[in-house]
Amino acid sequence: MPKERFDEKLKGKIEVEYVFQEITKLPKGYTCPEGREKPWGTGHAILMAKDVIKEPFAAINADDFYGAPAFQCIADFFVTQVSGSTYCMVGYLIKNTLSENGTVSRGICKTDEDQNLVEITERHQIRREGKAIVFEDENKSLVEVEDNTPASMNFWGFHPSLFVHLENQFKAFLDEKIELPKSEFYIPSVVFELIKADTIKTKVLQADSPCLRYRTNQKVDRRGNLPRKIMVE
Repeated sequence: MPKERFDEKLKGKIEVEYVFQEITKLPKGYTCPEGREKPWGTGHAILMAKDVIKEPFAAINADDFYGAPAFQCIADFFVTQVSGSTYCMVGYLIKNTLSENGTVSRGICKTDEDQNLVEITERHQIRREGKAIVFEDENKSLVEVEDNTPASMNFWGFHPSLFVHLENQFKAFLDEKIELPKSEFYIPSVVFELIKADTIKTKVLQADSPCLRYRTNQKVDRRGNLPRKIMVE
């Protein structure tokens, strides 16, 4: 079981608390539709931790290698910049997120002059052809992307103020989509609603490391760096 694995590895090193995402855990006044099997999405998963998180926190995918430099830059952000109206996202250079084993899908980021996130556009079939990085657009045409274009790998840094916004937006989501069996409440959508409303700013931090998704159990070195060769998507 994952819990036992974490307990064994982290015992005596760090305080650990567990929360669990369950489809029946909904705000007061809402009931999970009969037959619903799909989890409610990443936004709902984070919302499950609202009663245990009281300080700035990071949210990551469980199946990605992010690299030690990414954790360092987000830790520095928490010390110097985070606030109730300033969150962050770790951005990776698109060239550092490619796979040697096929194409990938990535969120291509656009920022303003102050490195605040403006938008993320999901792009598919990204790969290197010759010296260029390309993706296929909606018309199946190849579009070139600069190597140093920032990409999102769902590494977010938040202030606990997020939980109020999450709960409010989740209720609005349920009002509209609770009966749709495959509907999901995604954390990037929450962030963009807050950005559009000028409620928050989200800084895009630059991680000087690769980020890759893996399929097999992989180990990092003692400094938290990625292995030279790993199995990726």
